[in-house]
Formats: sequence, C-alpha cells, structure tokens
Amino acid sequence: IDWQILLKALVPFEPDVLVIPTVLDWGMPPPEFVPQVGEALLPFPSVVLGVEGRGVGAQETSATDASVNDAFPQLTRFSGDEVTLPVQRVVSAPADSIRRQMELGIVPGPLNIDPDSTPLVLRLHDKAIPSLVMQALTRHTRTPYSLQRVRLGDGAGAHLGKGHYLPLTPEGSFALKSKTPVASINALDLMTGELADALSAEGRAKLGRGKIVVLGIDSDLPQPTVARVQARVLSEALALPTLVTLGEVARWSVAGVAAVVGLLLLRFRGGKALRTGLLL
Repeated sequence: IDWQILLKALVPFEPDVLVIPTVLDWGMPPPEFVPQVGEALLPFPSVVLGVEGRGVGAQETSATDASVNDAFPQLTRFSGDEVTLPVQRVVSAPADSIRRQMELGIVPGPLNIDPDSTPLVLRLHDKAIPSLVMQALTRHTRTPYSLQRVRLGDGAGAHLGKGHYLPLTPEGSFALKSKTPVASINALDLMTGELADALSAEGRAKLGRGKIVVLGIDSDLPQPTVARVQARVLSEALALPTLVTLGEVARWSVAGVAAVVGLLLLRFRGGKALRTGLLL
C-alpha cells in the first residue's frame, strides 16, 4: 500500500477521526518514505494508530512496552474489579517518527482476533488504558477521559459522555451482536488517478464529512481481519441509542408538573386519591 498517496486522497473528505488498526511499522532501519507518511497524517484533526498487543501474564513486559507506555492515556474512574482486565504486552508499534505526533491504541494481533468481541479497556503494567476503539470514540465525542466512567463485573458498561453508553462484558469487552456488513470502499479507488473520477457517488457518501474512517488491510476471505473487526465494533457502538439526561431546569419543571397533578387529585378526589396513591 502506498500510504502517502492514500492518506492525501482522504484529506478532502474531512473525516472527524482517522483510525489505522494496521501497525505502521516497516522494521529497522526505517525506510526513507516513513517521514513522508507522518507528514501525510498531519492534516487530519484526530488520528489513532494501532499498536499490536498480546495477552500475557501480569508480570511479563517487553522493551517495546517501555518505549510506548507513556503514550497511552490512563483511565481512573472505575468501579468493579480492575484486576479482571486483560493484561497486554506490546508486540509491535508504529515507527517512532510517526507515533510521536499521534494517539496510540492497542489492537489484538492477527492470531488473537475474536470475531465476536474486542476489549474496550485493557491493562498495561499498573494502569488501565483505553483500547483503540475507545480512543476513537473518545475523540469523536470530544469527552475528556477524566469524565468517563467504566464499570466492570455485573452490569458492566462504559459511560463515554454526551449520552454515549456501551454495555460491556464483565471483563471489559464489547460484544458484537449485529451481522450487518460495515460500509466499505476499496482503497485502490482512492489511489488510482484523480479521486473525483475514480470514486463512485456511493463511495463518496461512505466517506462523508465528520465520520470515523477506519483505514486498514482487509481481504475477501471469510476469516476476520484486525481492520474489519475494529470497523464493526465502531459501527455498532455508534449505532447504539444515546442516553438523554434532563437539565436542571427540565428536572424542576417535571417536579413542578408532578406536584400540580398531585394537588389536583387531592382537590377533586379527596381522600380517595390519597388511598389510591397509598395502594399503588
């Protein structure tokens, strides 16, 4: 994939958040084009890059862990048993010249994909961190991590702010329920000739302004890929209904209406209304 050309072709569509689950790592020494890929990412307002993680024992670490540990935000508002979170070791991270400017999020490697769920909250060393999906949703809702609340165990869920609530498994994973395919386009349509001529009207609609765009390597095989699973989780999470809480004025208005109704019942039905209320 020519990442530089592909990223430049995406800029005119103005995605709200660009998510790249595929680890942008080409080994050492890094190829000459790596800095240009980093520059091509700069026009996007929010970018979350994938870091490949692998479940390990609580005490196992790696040299890569130490080099990227400080790049992950920490979640602090928890209830339930934080020890149940999956412990991760960093296997592969984006090239250093790219990741310095972007947010990083852990994704499972190709051999650890679960097609039916993905962890939303993870544990790295002694801190709880959001996964790539949760970081993308946080960027999209523009809610500080300090205002988010996560509950583990019975009744597990994550309040991401602005009415966005995600039900979780007791261990902090988001379970996929919908089998509806995620809207997608072939990246070759962005890399061939002029974008306006290569991309269909349907493809342009899928890349509409203000959306979360997942850019990664997929295949036509039925086996799930990292990019496809992350895209499905984001699509299903965004499709959930949002919770609406009443403001202070609205709460007082509801209370006032309830009080007026109660007084009217007492006025016109007398003791019968009171007895009915007590029986209810």
